[in-house]
Amino acid sequence: MKKTKQKMKKERGIRSIALSQIIILVVATVAFAWMIGSEVKVVSASAESEANCYAQRFCVDGKIYPGHLINPDLPSETCVANNMIPALETCSSGQCNGNECFYDFNKPHNFIIYLGTGIALGDFLLRAYNTINKAGIGSKVGTLAGSFGPYPVPPKTPGFLGKTFGGTNLFGQILYSAAAAFGTRMLIMAIVKAFGTSEENMQGLQTSTLIGAGLGTLFGTLAAHYGWFAAAPVLGGALIAAGIVIVAALTYLLVGYKLYSREIFTFRTMLWQPPVGGSDCNKCNLLKVGTGDNQVSGCSEYICHSYGAACDWVNGDKPGGYETCVWKNTNDHASPGIKPIKEAYGTQVFPNNNYNYKLNQQGAAIIYTGGGSANPQQCLPAFSSVMLAVNTSEAAQCRIIYGETASGTTPADKFTKMQPMTEGTVYTINHTLLLPPITTASSTALNEAGYELTNGGVYKFYIRCQDVQGNINPSDYVLSFCVQEGPDFTPPEIIGTSPVENNDFIPYGIDKITGFQVYTNEPATCRWDVQRKPYEQMINSFDRCSKTINEPIAGFDLGCIGNLTHLNSAQTNRYYIACNDTAGNKGDPYELVLIGTNRLLIQNVRINGGGNETTIESADELTPVELTVMTSGGAENGNARCSYTETPENINSYSLFENDKSTDYLNPNTDTLYIPEGDYTFFLRCEDVAGNFANTMITFSVDIDDSAPNVVRVYKDEGLNALMVITDEPAECVYSNSDSSCGYPFEEGSPMSDSYDGLEHTVDWNPNADFYIKCRDEFGKMPYTGCSIEARPFEIFEYQ
Repeated sequence: MKKTKQKMKKERGIRSIALSQIIILVVATVAFAWMIGSEVKVVSASAESEANCYAQRFCVDGKIYPGHLINPDLPSETCVANNMIPALETCSSGQCNGNECFYDFNKPHNFIIYLGTGIALGDFLLRAYNTINKAGIGSKVGTLAGSFGPYPVPPKTPGFLGKTFGGTNLFGQILYSAAAAFGTRMLIMAIVKAFGTSEENMQGLQTSTLIGAGLGTLFGTLAAHYGWFAAAPVLGGALIAAGIVIVAALTYLLVGYKLYSREIFTFRTMLWQPPVGGSDCNKCNLLKVGTGDNQVSGCSEYICHSYGAACDWVNGDKPGGYETCVWKNTNDHASPGIKPIKEAYGTQVFPNNNYNYKLNQQGAAIIYTGGGSANPQQCLPAFSSVMLAVNTSEAAQCRIIYGETASGTTPADKFTKMQPMTEGTVYTINHTLLLPPITTASSTALNEAGYELTNGGVYKFYIRCQDVQGNINPSDYVLSFCVQEGPDFTPPEIIGTSPVENNDFIPYGIDKITGFQVYTNEPATCRWDVQRKPYEQMINSFDRCSKTINEPIAGFDLGCIGNLTHLNSAQTNRYYIACNDTAGNKGDPYELVLIGTNRLLIQNVRINGGGNETTIESADELTPVELTVMTSGGAENGNARCSYTETPENINSYSLFENDKSTDYLNPNTDTLYIPEGDYTFFLRCEDVAGNFANTMITFSVDIDDSAPNVVRVYKDEGLNALMVITDEPAECVYSNSDSSCGYPFEEGSPMSDSYDGLEHTVDWNPNADFYIKCRDEFGKMPYTGCSIEARPFEIFEYQ
């Protein structure tokens, strides 16, 4: 919590700094705008003038008359008449070409410097304009100069892109406003990022300033067009654009800014267990659900056990509501008893009868009796896989540590510093831990790996257990064993392979397995062949092998890794692997059988028994749809696991077929779905045990029939002499001759005769009776009230 508060405090500091920097930017922008708006000055080498009469000049009677930059056709007299340039210059040599005089920028001149943005770019384009005007394209360059520079453009002069309004060029206005808006946005983002903030706040600020930049460009352009800042319309529009971005950023920082805190936690997944003891068991009995006089006990057997490991649910099998959560064995202050076992979970702890226990005062020693007189200490063979297994007198958790007892002043302190056994935090009576072969390395292997054997080859494991009451063994229970020393005459043993094992299926089309691993019980070098041969004659080697105990190929596993090639589909592949340890002991070839498979095929897919593009009609809002997939080929005669989705691009969206809750590879695969009305396309994917895949799709529709059948025609069938009723969908109809309200139960009505398609319904013609007819479709839909139709037959007689 302290770290969280510090990080939130840091976030507040970051926001304050960012706000202060942006406020400084606002103040500077406003001050600059005030300075520009207060006075606009021009500078001339000769006299003051306006900015629209200069550069393009005309030679008339030895005098230089100022013309207009963009529109050479504007009369020079206009500039003189308006007193824009009160003094005319005399033409000098080299300045005139015919009656046109081009400006020499390197000499004193009447060039106007407009105090605003775009001066440098405008000057550059003016020079280009005057330079290439002789080529006949100066008008376009002049237009471009007017677009970028701060110089007014006459209303009738075509601007860049061919359109102007409001007295200012459109393209230049948009460009300045956009540059100011997005430039301000970049500056604000840089300020905030420089002081650091959370990714979530950066994303929020990016969005708000992006919106502000868009609005700023729009309103900045409008301000320039319509002269909201008469002294400097383009600059004013740019300032408005920048201001809107700043307002957007300030609004987010003041309103939308969030204080985030990020902590990194590391979780170790273990089975949850209730607290030890049972002092809180009675709290379960106090739980009530309901209100007022309708309150009942909220405690149950499951809830009871969650209050404490020693809580017990009693009287649950007796009537009368006497169930109670109690603290069992409250006087139990004894720690669990520990003893070694030879069988755990139905499996033998030792590989054969040559292993046994020898009890001692501390616990028990695991001994090996198969060595005879050559092994008087009864030590285990080197590189043996050892299972540590004990039994407790009551349900308990057990922990273990190697080498020496855990440090601590109390049993509880020591217990917490030990490591859980395989069962973890579960309370049980059997507790196991499998040690890999590398644990019992020979003294020779240890020396080769650079280890000095200081324990005399004796290994001790210290165990303590805690029962549900929290009672912990006051002293350690010690399981020990020693490892044989002396020459190694035992060949290496192959104890497994990966990623495939013996008798595994191989996917169709696979001709090799990369990264194939063979595990050995000791450091060794292995070879393989497709024929049974001695180690020396095998021609295929592995890429890397564990030559010392310091070179495991995975975790603590010793062995070799490489590629297994020459695989064939649709046939049995046999490989033989032999290994040679560092002492020169060579083992017999190990046979590895891999079964090649054919391609997995999806034979057919059925929706409620129908094929592709089936339409399913139903009266239910959620229609039951049975999806069935038949497969063939692959491994195990087509048995597979199938799944389906409507979004195949997301591999995680596939759902396995329910198959009556079976997880086996089956054929066929079936599932019943309940889906609403609509059109559907399901993408299907099937996989067999070998890893073969097959894909297909099926399209179908679900139509919901929520209306009763309608009678579309009633007439007398002369051939049958019957009353004929035609419905718009297959149905069955009944009638009554007396119940005009049609309130009679459908089953009590007199049935009409139906045609084979269920659309035609007949009853004998009787002009002396009324027929109150009610029709029901295959989904049971019929009129909620009243009749489907009321028919009154009559005869027409002709009198002669």
